[in-house]
Amino acid sequence: MKALVTLVALLAATQALALLQCNQGPLTRNFGGAPWLVYTCSDGYSQIFVTPPESKAYPFLFSLIRGGGGGYRLSGEGTGNRTLTDAAAKELQALSGDDIGCLLDDVRDLQILYLLCRIDRRGR
Repeated sequence: MKALVTLVALLAATQALALLQCNQGPLTRNFGGAPWLVYTCSDGYSQIFVTPPESKAYPFLFSLIRGGGGGYRLSGEGTGNRTLTDAAAKELQALSGDDIGCLLDDVRDLQILYLLCRIDRRGR
């Protein structure tokens, strides 16, 4: 029964991620001793963390999806260096609500700077 509940929860998280567009970013941050590209999703709360090809943790992806009750669910997949991805998972699981909010703000700020730069270049 526990396996069925886990499977249902995993399917629900996969479907939620499929409905999200996670293309705002990237912002580079280090977790677990490796660089990660941080993208914010279209719901304004969820994020994905992707290893760049030069990372020793490559290839790997974490999703930090906000659930209906306001909590977050972390899941990951890939074949990157297990020591590094486990260390990153531990750090990501320890993020507080304020930490997640700061990451969201940092990605948004990066997007605003990018847009302002494009506007400035068009005006020249």
